[in-house]
This record gives sequence, C-alpha cells and structure tokens, in this order.
Amino acid sequence: MEFFLRNCTSLEQLVLQCIDQLSNLEVCGPSLVLKSLDTRYSFDLKSIRVSAPNLTSLAVSTPKGLVLENVPMLVDLNILCMETKMPLKVLTLNCCFSQLEILTLRLLMHKAHDIVRSNFPEMLKLKKLTVDFSADLDESLLGLTTFIRISPNLEEFVLMIDWSEVSSWASREVNKGTPFPHQHIKVFKYLGYYGHCSDLEVVMFILENCVGLQEIIIDPAIPLVFLHEPREPDELDYEQVGRSNAKQQLEPIIPPHITFAIQ
Repeated sequence: MEFFLRNCTSLEQLVLQCIDQLSNLEVCGPSLVLKSLDTRYSFDLKSIRVSAPNLTSLAVSTPKGLVLENVPMLVDLNILCMETKMPLKVLTLNCCFSQLEILTLRLLMHKAHDIVRSNFPEMLKLKKLTVDFSADLDESLLGLTTFIRISPNLEEFVLMIDWSEVSSWASREVNKGTPFPHQHIKVFKYLGYYGHCSDLEVVMFILENCVGLQEIIIDPAIPLVFLHEPREPDELDYEQVGRSNAKQQLEPIIPPHITFAIQ
C-alpha cells in the first residue's frame, strides 16, 4: 500500500472497505494530495497512521490504533464503534474533534448514559452531526443530547436508532431531561422512530430546546449498517406502525412554523 501511495501522486480518494489481511496502514507524506480515505469494515486493521495535509474526509471502523498527525484540513469524520468494551474516551484522545464540521458516530455497542460520562471535547465548528445508535428495549436516549450541548454551532442533527426489540413497549412517564437552549439547530432528522417513550422524549427535548428549529423529519425505517441487507417483512410492519405512531404523537405538538414530514 505504501508503494501504491508513493507512485500514485495524483490520488485524491482511497477506499479500502472490507479488506482482509491488512493489519497496519500508513498514509503519510507531506506531498500527498489525498483528500478522502475510507477504511470502514476492514476489521483486521489494528493500526492506522495518517499524516496527509490535504485530507478533508476520513472514515474508519474504530478509533483504536488510529493516529492522526498532520491533518489540518480534516473536517469530515465517520467512525464506526462496534466494540462493547471500548471506552468512549478512546474517541476523545485519538480524533481531531475541535476542527470538525461534519461528524458521523456509529455507536453500536454502547449505552446512552455512557455519552454523559465520556467527557467529549467541545466541538465549536461542528455543523452536522449524525449519531447511529443501537438501543436496548426502551432505554432512555436523552444521554445522546449531550452532543448538542458540546456543539453550540450545530445546524443539523441526525439521529439513527436501531432498536433491539421494537415490539416490547415499556409503559413509563416521558422524561424532559435537563433544559439546554440551543440557538443554531435548524434541521432534526430521526430515523428508526417507533413511538416508544424514548423516541417521544427525544423529539420533545428538541422541540423545547432548539429555539431556531425549522424542520423535523421522521423516518421509521430501521437504519442498516450494511446497506445491502434485505428488509424482513416484520421490519416493514414495524415501520408502518412507527409512521402511525409518529402521526398520532407528534403532529399535535409540532408548532406551525416548523416544517414536519414523515417519510
């Protein structure tokens, strides 16, 4: 790979998805013109070292073993975290959050309350945040709103929830969470909405705290990590239930100045 990079001096995009038997990767060099690097789903990779002054976009499957040295142009980061025992502080140590404008976090083996305790740094430049999260039963998702608190200039927030069991609906009171007015979020999109208390309390938190909100998009479709996975018939049934619940629960509480769509 190093030979390839040295000899392809005009290379701007490099995709190494689903590559086996590649354990260490170095993408380094002051003369590299590389702008985009994607190593997602190459789970044999143990270490990635990147020093690329023109790199603007990076996608990786884990922050473990990731070393970013000279990436002053990096503004778009996509990280897939599938390891149950990986502390989220690994993210905060290895990634250049302070310079990011677009961030996609796929937290598939964590709890929402872990986010509150993770001490993520403030992301002052972040404009768009996508959080893909696997949730157990009806666990509260209000911990995910921590990302809003540390991203004061965020304009678009996309939440993708993959429920482990959508049919088990625990009856409980809807929590409001700690109030935190946010001035800049204009668009909120929620994928995987089914109508649990956890779904509803997140949308209510956004409505009550995002004072500049202009648009809410609800999509009950279950997010898929691997895009070519076929949908099961029961998943399609759940999506129809989710649309019905969203219409019944949310339409009455959406202010008229906010555009509301159910996809």
